[in-house]
Amino acid sequence: MTPRRKHNGTSPTLLAFGNQLKRLRNGAGLSQIRLAHHLGATGQYVYLVEKGQTRCRREFASEADKFLNADGALVQYWLDLVMDAAYPTWFDWPSVEVEAAEIVSHSVNVVDGLFQTPGYVSALLSGDKEAIEARLNRQHILSRSDPPPPEYTLLLDEAALVTNSTSTPTNSTPSRPPSRPGEAAQFFLTPRSG
Repeated sequence: MTPRRKHNGTSPTLLAFGNQLKRLRNGAGLSQIRLAHHLGATGQYVYLVEKGQTRCRREFASEADKFLNADGALVQYWLDLVMDAAYPTWFDWPSVEVEAAEIVSHSVNVVDGLFQTPGYVSALLSGDKEAIEARLNRQHILSRSDPPPPEYTLLLDEAALVTNSTSTPTNSTPSRPPSRPGEAAQFFLTPRSG
């Protein structure tokens, strides 16, 4: 299956949300700057959200929904379109990954996203609950039965396992890739030469 095309480098789902925000803002007769002022944001931020070039937080969508009298519609658009788009707009990998029959990954400094534990993800994503949930939800492809999970080849530098990814006190020991009952995994650690 061909991955979804992006419009001018933007995520289609973020662009769809942005179009709804713009429609509601225009309907209220507001400029981007004026809406931004009421929401405690900048005009540039509203512009980027409307163009699908950045992902807004649920609080922003909720405040915009209230201010624009959208009766919960904008929050619902956020739930449907933005919540699972917790990746940078250039990173549309999850939509490709779910269709893959085989994945080959090379990770040098961090454990690959599909093998990150909740604590590891939380440390990497600074506790952003929405982004953490979206990252962990990607792991379902490894345990699905129909279609079968992809063949996965992971080349992981030893540094990703033994070096702390952050300096937060809660991550004082390295997180290991999760093990699942009944699932065999082989890790080949190849030391760096020189």
